[in-house]
Amino acid sequence: MYGQGGALLNIFVDGSVQLSVAGIELGQGLHTKLLQIASHELGLPMSRIRMAQNTNLTVPNPIPTGGSTGADLSGNAVRDACQKVLAKLGPLKEAQPKAPWEMLVGMAFASRINLSTTGYFAVPEEKYTYDGATGKGRRFWYYTTGATMSVAEVDLLTGQHTLLKSWTILDVGESPNPAIDIANIEASFIQGYGFLMMENTRFDSKGRLLSKDHDGYSMATIADCPEEFEVALLRGRRKFEQILYSSKGIGEPPFNNGMAVYFAIKDALLSAHRANGGKGTVNLRTPTTPSNVMETIEKII
Repeated sequence: MYGQGGALLNIFVDGSVQLSVAGIELGQGLHTKLLQIASHELGLPMSRIRMAQNTNLTVPNPIPTGGSTGADLSGNAVRDACQKVLAKLGPLKEAQPKAPWEMLVGMAFASRINLSTTGYFAVPEEKYTYDGATGKGRRFWYYTTGATMSVAEVDLLTGQHTLLKSWTILDVGESPNPAIDIANIEASFIQGYGFLMMENTRFDSKGRLLSKDHDGYSMATIADCPEEFEVALLRGRRKFEQILYSSKGIGEPPFNNGMAVYFAIKDALLSAHRANGGKGTVNLRTPTTPSNVMETIEKII
C-alpha cells in the first residue's frame, strides 16, 4: 500500500515548469533531486523548473515520507510525468526539430494540447515475494550496505571518550547527487553515534520520563564530529535498472554505521584490560555514557 507516489507537472505558456509531488522535503535534499530529474528528463535547466508547496489538494493521498523511499517513489513519479509530457510534444518536435522549448510549448498550447500532466509510480508487486507465514521470499526491493571504521580515545579516569577519526564507505548505487547523499550519510552516522554513545532515556519508578529536556538528555551535535571524518561512495557499482537511475535510498541505513564507535570504545577498554594482565572479553552497556564506561573500567582494571 505504501509503495506508491504521485506527481503533477504543469507547463506554462512562457515555457516555465511547476512540479508538485507527494514527497515532503525534510532537509534531506529531496526537492533538489526531483528538480534534477525533471531537468534531465525534459532537457531544461533547473532554473526553468520550480517546486510547488506540498498539498494533498494537488497530489492527493500522499503516503508518509520515510524509510528512505522519498526519492524512489516521488522521483519515479516525476520521471513518469516528464515522459508523458515529452510524448505529447513528440509530434511537434518531429515537425519542428530545431524548435526551442518555448516554441514547442507555444505550439502545443495553440494546438490545444493539455500541458498539465500527472505522474504515478507503484513499486511492481513482483518485486515482493515474501511470505510471512513461511518466512521465505524477497521482502525488500534492494539493500543499502556500507562499512565504517572509527578510532576513539577513552579516558580511564573519567570514562569520557573522544571520537578521533571515522571513515565510512556506502553502496548507494549510482548517486544522482553525491553531495546530498554524502551529507545525509554524515548526518545519519552522527545520529547513530549519538544514539548509542550519549542518549540515555531514564524513567522513574512510576514510568514517568525523567530525561525530557536537554538538561537531562544529551545528544550528538556538530561539536562531536571527529576531526578526521571521511565518507566515500562505493565505485564500480552494479546497475539496477529497475530502480531510479540505478540509485538507492540512503536516509536511514548509515544510522547503523554509528555503532562502529561503540566497538571502538569497547576495543579501547579491551586493550586496557589486556595491558593490565586481564584475559577474555569485556562487557559494555549502552549508551556509553561516562558512568557506564566507568562501570566497565572498575571491573577490568
